[in-house]
Amino acid sequence: MHRVVVQYERLRRHYSHAEKTYDYASLLDLSHILRIWVELKTALPNIDKSFTSKALFKSAVPNRKILKSYKGVEYIVAFMPDGITTHAAKGKMFEWKEKEGDFSIGGEIAQQDDWMKMTKFHFCFPNAEKGIKDISDNPKVSRLNMVQWFGAEIIRMNYRKSDGLLETISIPREILVKRLANIMDGSHTSLEKNDDFDNKFDEPIKFLMSFKCAGCPIPYYLLMKVAQDIIEFGPKLIRNLKNT
Repeated sequence: MHRVVVQYERLRRHYSHAEKTYDYASLLDLSHILRIWVELKTALPNIDKSFTSKALFKSAVPNRKILKSYKGVEYIVAFMPDGITTHAAKGKMFEWKEKEGDFSIGGEIAQQDDWMKMTKFHFCFPNAEKGIKDISDNPKVSRLNMVQWFGAEIIRMNYRKSDGLLETISIPREILVKRLANIMDGSHTSLEKNDDFDNKFDEPIKFLMSFKCAGCPIPYYLLMKVAQDIIEFGPKLIRNLKNT
């Protein structure tokens, strides 16, 4: 258990730094330490059954009925139940220059002078027709144990591939963490040729990096939410750990 406590402290330190200021290097470090937690996922239940018996973590997916109206729409929708708060957010509320035409981009955001809280994010291209409910309305929220939560969806995309076809992609937390750590050079260098750099999730995740909210890319908020939840619930799962 001591080794788990050390990894918790590492995560807490990287999270604390990234919460105060955003830069690419800090995002790499956060992705790397979170990758270690993904790797711990299979070992933790052998240490303490609480990792599979306690449903402490919230996860959310889009409302199925609403989603049917967006079948032919390129979209991104992500939920961060209870929200992620950061002091690193600065600048324009939304920045994106990839497409031209009628599209919508937004989320549930509260902002003050020195902090911002995001609870959900969406992008739709083209914009939905009038009268259709917002794609992020009425999500289904579940409570999961840590193992289930890592494997659950963190973001969903109707992604237009290079051949022009739309493909619905559901990205679990563990996949987002692993692929960000790899393709951004957080855990491996892309200067060294490695088959691991060819993955079906890589292009959609790189696409996500082009969306910025208050100066930070969308994956920043997603990783911060993963880290925040582990730090919040860690003391209820890990013996000899105090929530500092």
